[in-house]
Amino acid sequence: MKKISLLVVSAVMAVSAGVSAQEVRPYIGTTNLLNPFGNAAVGFHIGENFRVEGNMNYTTATTQSFTNSDANRNTNTSYVGVTGFYDFTTDSMVRPFVGLSLGNQTRNVKDNGNTITDTSSTWFGGQVGVAFGLTEKFNLDLAVKYDYTNIKDADKPDTNLRLGLGARLAF
Repeated sequence: MKKISLLVVSAVMAVSAGVSAQEVRPYIGTTNLLNPFGNAAVGFHIGENFRVEGNMNYTTATTQSFTNSDANRNTNTSYVGVTGFYDFTTDSMVRPFVGLSLGNQTRNVKDNGNTITDTSSTWFGGQVGVAFGLTEKFNLDLAVKYDYTNIKDADKPDTNLRLGLGARLAF
């Protein structure tokens, strides 16, 4: 994880080397409006076309236990990562973007209170989408996202292709 952090910091420094402090603008947001408190993002607009944001996600699910029909299986999944974006320049309120993500995902599964798995893995993903600039400081993002981690469920890697709706508020 230290190597990943160093790589991310180096990339941010390289992109922002030619950008003045006036061109770096912070923002906060959510990567999923359906679960805004479990999917947070804090980032920076760097110049006209680049964004870098830190992401965190936490989800929990309860299903019926496989071993005891009177008990529950609880699955907690979280990730922390960084995403870099390129926003394409347009003359409208709609701006296409692409993004690449890298981070760490942790999954804990308990069946009837007993831990079955407690694993951690590198997580990466990509996305393409459009940002709708509703005001100068508020955007809605609609994106197709793909995530991958080698945490295995049923002997296969965990992949996820989904449609995401997020929001950003710049300062």
